[in-house]
Amino acid sequence: MSDEETNQILSENILKLSQTMESTLRSGAGIILYRISKNAYTNILVLDYKIKAYQYRALQINANDCDFTNDFQNEIDQITPKIQELYDELEEITIMPELIEEYHKMINDKAPIFETYLFSGDMGLERVLNCEIIPKKLKKNFKTKGHPLSESAAIKKEDGKQGIWIITDKEREYKVKNVDGRLNVHLLH
Repeated sequence: MSDEETNQILSENILKLSQTMESTLRSGAGIILYRISKNAYTNILVLDYKIKAYQYRALQINANDCDFTNDFQNEIDQITPKIQELYDELEEITIMPELIEEYHKMINDKAPIFETYLFSGDMGLERVLNCEIIPKKLKKNFKTKGHPLSESAAIKKEDGKQGIWIITDKEREYKVKNVDGRLNVHLLH
């Protein structure tokens, strides 16, 4: 088999892998995977990016009707270890039971999928938060960071968890969490 035929077969297989990854990410399975293993999810995104760069490079070379045998070796050298990393990461987690469990949590609990860090604050507010009152100082921090709270905003302790509170404000939810003596605030999506 010639180098050109080998590269053609490799390109076809990389295209199939790319299509599988894209449909996985679009289907929502990527979100479940993110909740189980952020490393595996990150590896999927990095691999997807590298495959798209490979495909773009292939289009450029084919459009110029060039011999691409040597040009693709660098792209292949970058993609191959990422495929192995993803495989190893997925093999490490016993994925099917965890995927099913996480899927049921998402459906039943309507749990937020992502948390975006917004800011940190003083821990001295914990006693007030335990009384389910949003302190003025915390409201001011929200406003300063571009997330002003309305008058209808409410806070409650997260069930069964020490040092975690959920602020609900109309359509938005925020998690306030005691981390190493600081209050970290996250936007929930």
